[in-house]
Amino acid sequence: MNNEFSKVAGVEKISMIDMRGYVSCVIFNPKCNYRCPYCYNKSLWLNKLELLDPQGIKDYLLSRKNVIDYVVFSGGECTMYPQYLIDSAKWCKEHGFKVKVDTNGSNPNLVIEMIEDGLIDYVALDYKYPDLPNEYLKFHSNSMLRWNMEQLLEYMISNDVPFETRTTIHPEITNEDKANKILKELEKWGYKGTHYFQFFNECPETLGNVNQHPRRFRTEDLIETSFKVEFRNLKNNDKRADQ
Repeated sequence: MNNEFSKVAGVEKISMIDMRGYVSCVIFNPKCNYRCPYCYNKSLWLNKLELLDPQGIKDYLLSRKNVIDYVVFSGGECTMYPQYLIDSAKWCKEHGFKVKVDTNGSNPNLVIEMIEDGLIDYVALDYKYPDLPNEYLKFHSNSMLRWNMEQLLEYMISNDVPFETRTTIHPEITNEDKANKILKELEKWGYKGTHYFQFFNECPETLGNVNQHPRRFRTEDLIETSFKVEFRNLKNNDKRADQ
């Protein structure tokens, strides 16, 4: 069976922000093995969206071949569909597109295999904070998911794989102490890339019915690191009050 683009629940046809300096097309895949309360892809997580026609996606990409640089496989969690992801990435590479994978790191063996086979050009690793509550998890224990993520992180650092790490910030959920724990862990691993703190974007419906927290996240309380730290959606934080 042909698995190319067979698990696509949504497409952002043109994005200028998912790969800085490049034009990308973002592919959204249903379901995830985390249940983060601030997740704005509730319909994807619940798997309530109809899958799109694979041939229509291919036709679109080929029609924009001279415009689109990267095809980004996002979530949900795209690595929940190994053969689909492998076949789709192969198609992309065969037709001249670069491939980015957004992942929580729960399937390190698959991502490592695809990197070694030349099927992934860039990885965005969602770095969850330590001691993640059990209610965030769907299929595995926190210790297992952390172990998986760390295996992928260690491999990518050791092999100079182009990648970034990122964490969603919601002051009620990921506070300054937890953010600093993440930075200390990355320092311990010898990370040399950029870590992005992404401030929660308020939206009509999230997985845990989370609203924007009124307190400002104190970026000035973050520790200094040897690697670069940047903020996304900072305006969502700056308009909040100190408490």
